[in-house]
Amino acid sequence: MSVLNSDFSLAARRNAKIRLENLSISFKMDENKRVDVLEDISFDADEGSFTCILGPSGCGKSTLFNAIAGLLPPTAGNIYLGDRLINGKTGLVGYMFQKDLLLPWRSVLENILLGTEIQGRDRAKSEARARELMRRYGLEGFEAYYPKYLSGGMRQRAAFLRTMMLDNEVMLLDEPFGALDAQTRLSMQEWLHEVWRDSKKTIIFITHDVDESLFLAEKVLVLSHRPSRIIQTIQVPLPEKRSYEMMGNVEIIKLRTELFALLRRESDSGQTESPNGMGK
Repeated sequence: MSVLNSDFSLAARRNAKIRLENLSISFKMDENKRVDVLEDISFDADEGSFTCILGPSGCGKSTLFNAIAGLLPPTAGNIYLGDRLINGKTGLVGYMFQKDLLLPWRSVLENILLGTEIQGRDRAKSEARARELMRRYGLEGFEAYYPKYLSGGMRQRAAFLRTMMLDNEVMLLDEPFGALDAQTRLSMQEWLHEVWRDSKKTIIFITHDVDESLFLAEKVLVLSHRPSRIIQTIQVPLPEKRSYEMMGNVEIIKLRTELFALLRRESDSGQTESPNGMGK
């Protein structure tokens, strides 16, 4: 398996757009019980990179995102945006949840503009940019439609463009394609990769799908069962511009097999524990 050295070099720190150092998160359930969710997580994501967080269900992937987004303070460790410490600070990274969360009473265009309205940006400039993004990425002609008339894939496109309009340099995507059917999911993965190549945003993407992680990411971080730690860091041996035909590459097939085995092992270890109510 193509594993990277997990130590932070000085050069890596200088290039990192997001950096986590020894992050741990625990929840106190009651006076006698504490649940350790994340344990000593350290990684960096370079500017313009695409990183996937891969792990078994219930390992704490969304908890990790909540910490990066400032919604949850770390129990220990630090999170940096460039050189800026951002522990507990919100609004500094874009965050797209699993559900599209489009407002049913607003049109597609109005949903995409929602964040810029909250930020108080110039309406005309924001609308011009939103219309251009919709034209470029397959939503032209649907500006006046309401979400209930859109397919699942189109709703996710609109939700992604709404996040993109906020102009955060880092975007956190929490399993945005998990609820889509297989064919739509493949199409959306190709669409997202195209948008990323054009925009060069720094994207961190949560998934529990091995094929999705290998197709999308430059780097895959594999999390263990809870308390979650990074157990593998993989540099994906594919070019920046890629197609699904490349997934038949011998090295990719080998990585896929090893990752499936690794996730199965971690999932099996989680099933031996008694449930405690902590989710993904």
